[in-house]
Amino acid sequence: MGFRKKSVRIPQRGLRWSFFRKFQKEEIWVKKHQPGKIRLTEITKIRIPPPHFIVFYNGAAPCPEQEELKLSDSFLTKEELTELELRVRVLNINGGYNERLKEQCRTLKEYMQYVARIRNYAGTMPLEKAVDKAVEECIREDILRKFLLQNRAEVKRLNEMWVHSPPLGAQANFN
Repeated sequence: MGFRKKSVRIPQRGLRWSFFRKFQKEEIWVKKHQPGKIRLTEITKIRIPPPHFIVFYNGAAPCPEQEELKLSDSFLTKEELTELELRVRVLNINGGYNERLKEQCRTLKEYMQYVARIRNYAGTMPLEKAVDKAVEECIREDILRKFLLQNRAEVKRLNEMWVHSPPLGAQANFN
């Protein structure tokens, strides 16, 4: 549970609490990020933009085009009014889903073209070769070209993670 005793009413207490856990041992953060401009102990309220949490889903398991996940759905007990809630918007970016979004974001569209090629080739060859072939084709066809040229080694390193992960579409059992 999160309890803190304070003797001064500070309107951004919630904001401070959200930073507290993450940065309580990292005093460097306060000095590094706009020193003197943001003071979490100010008496006046600090205005911030509302946060939005979005996950782009590209897994092989079926998923609706869009869904909302709530942290409270994982709580051991259900309460009518929870004191902490996090809502995450999940957008399926697989082929046939959220096409308008992908048309508006070239990088997202090209990423999914790259992933589709890997999935296609992985059905007929080892995953490592499928990744190599997809990388070469995408570079040649100007799909994520700059990123793949600059990060080819990292992409291949991620391949190692995929090889040792459950196969595409496998469902994990956490029970």
